[in-house]
Amino acid sequence: MELCRLCLTADMPIRNSHIFSEFLYGPSYDEKHRGLYLDPGPGGGGRDILQKGPRERLLCSSCETHLSAFERYGATILRRLPILEGYHANTGIWISDVDYTKFKLFTMSLLWRASVSREVMFRKVQLGPDEEPLRRMIALANPGEPWEYGCALNQLQDIDDFKRVVMFPGEMKLEGHKGFHFMAWGYHWRFVVSSHASSLPYDELFLTPEGKLPIRVSSIKASDLVQGMLRGERVVEKPAANPGMQGTATAAPDAQARSASVTSRIGGVIADATAGQR
Repeated sequence: MELCRLCLTADMPIRNSHIFSEFLYGPSYDEKHRGLYLDPGPGGGGRDILQKGPRERLLCSSCETHLSAFERYGATILRRLPILEGYHANTGIWISDVDYTKFKLFTMSLLWRASVSREVMFRKVQLGPDEEPLRRMIALANPGEPWEYGCALNQLQDIDDFKRVVMFPGEMKLEGHKGFHFMAWGYHWRFVVSSHASSLPYDELFLTPEGKLPIRVSSIKASDLVQGMLRGERVVEKPAANPGMQGTATAAPDAQARSASVTSRIGGVIADATAGQR
């Protein structure tokens, strides 16, 4: 029998598991359940229309249940995040009362599943020796320290134009630290994978054990990010020297992010980035 990739046992049948949580694709779907997905180059597939997120045989039913609790909590938090209107780049707020263990394990599970996946759109996420310790932490429900496989969430500047776009992972560097990133739900998700990540200003980048989640407006426009990733460029980003965090808010139930249609602007951005690949 096949081994479950998380618990490494063959006690139960393996399920056809999603790689990224299916709810992350939700804002990208139109009335016919079709979404626009971008695969970073070089060697990427450019753009494609899919009707559901990629799946493959990864987890047993017990491990699916184990991860689903973190996914449900992650979905609850994301659906309640406020839109940061009128905020300049590198400014933002802290979201309070976020469960550190549940939300951090949710983001860690995204990174781990992308690494173990054989699907071509996740090929750029290669954790190497970090894959096994990350697996153990998730299996044991151990969120670790904030900087251990930490995820920094930035709201895209042009969120209304790009909320319906999912960009599969590419490589990046944050203040010289190796990492990976993707675009979904109108946010730029940045993961740091480095043995020296504790040197980063992690309390301004990552969820804290006290339950404060920093959300800032990205210093990179989504249109520039899309073009760079489609060209296969590695994003290099530095945290703000003096981040302008402007207070604290709770993830209120009525703070739903606005949905937006895929505009002609997105098509233009993609066409500009892929023109040289044809």
